[in-house]
Amino acid sequence: MRILFDIGHPSHVHFFRNGIAELEGEGHETFIAVRSKEINEELLVRYGLDFQVYGKSGTGIVKKAGGLVSKDLQLRRIIKENKIDITTATGTGSPYIAHAGILTSTPSVNFSDTEKATLINLLTMPFSSYFVVPDCFKRKVYSRRKIRYPGYHELSYLHPNHYTPDRSVLDEFGEPPIMVRFSSLLSSHDMTRKGFASNDERFEMVKKLSEHGPVVLTTELDLPEQFDEYLYKGPKEKILDLLALSKLYVGEGATVASEAGVLGVPWIWISGGEYRGYLDDQEERFSLGYTIDMPKAALARALELLSDQEALKGWTAKRERLLEQKIDVAAFMVDLLGNFPESARSMKRDGVDKEKYR
Repeated sequence: MRILFDIGHPSHVHFFRNGIAELEGEGHETFIAVRSKEINEELLVRYGLDFQVYGKSGTGIVKKAGGLVSKDLQLRRIIKENKIDITTATGTGSPYIAHAGILTSTPSVNFSDTEKATLINLLTMPFSSYFVVPDCFKRKVYSRRKIRYPGYHELSYLHPNHYTPDRSVLDEFGEPPIMVRFSSLLSSHDMTRKGFASNDERFEMVKKLSEHGPVVLTTELDLPEQFDEYLYKGPKEKILDLLALSKLYVGEGATVASEAGVLGVPWIWISGGEYRGYLDDQEERFSLGYTIDMPKAALARALELLSDQEALKGWTAKRERLLEQKIDVAAFMVDLLGNFPESARSMKRDGVDKEKYR
């Protein structure tokens, strides 16, 4: 099987990398088409993965729409040149591989977990051979070939079958840090979210949190110099290790909140009035975190937690309960893609066997 993976965001590298390694170990050939964004290429190089760049990931609806046809055609060329048997993408799904699949009669499997990516979902669902979502996905899936599975995207790379944190990253801090992330909110699924009113409000959060321990800040924004002492400047691949060993995560990044949850780290997601089914699932079923609309309320909740060490205990047990109910998503992915199309037909007909992917 010759499988093409479409990468549009750094989190997609993490989602696919274990599956790619296992598929190659089983004798399949894998190909990666990547859109330039943040550290996509840097991560692929660090993990020793070959790739082909086919443009940039646009920010905002207008730029994404403007590049749709061009990217569709570029992927069509890549699929034909490499004689691809099946294509796949993740995140909010990829309309590009779905459309290119139609143009080349190549099956496409799209993994999505973001309900609020309304436009992308509508451009992707009807054209995908299979549309794959967590069982906590809260919106109707407009696809005759949908597959629901008991897990989250983050369990493809942070499940204990694949990941153990490197504790040496704590050497320069002396104690578990507090992780903070500020997002640009420029993605099409973030356009209606409300965020911080100013950099002064951002700095107030960082400063007050720093009274309870070292703060590690990651961001998509260009921030003034006053934030420099908090910005993470180390190797990008070590950020997950720091998160895994943090005492608390506070931020606008929903993916990072979910990563924290599956690692057993308390999280506070500044939602700006939005929701994510996977975070609601973590909060309501496993009490792993808190979705809070606005920054000031999120800061108040964070300070309350940090002032009560007893409140921060018990997250390891909560994580264990989560792992008992969820699957190794990388193992599920390998079975789905490596044994396609029989695997997909079986999963659609009979559901996903949770015990098979422990």
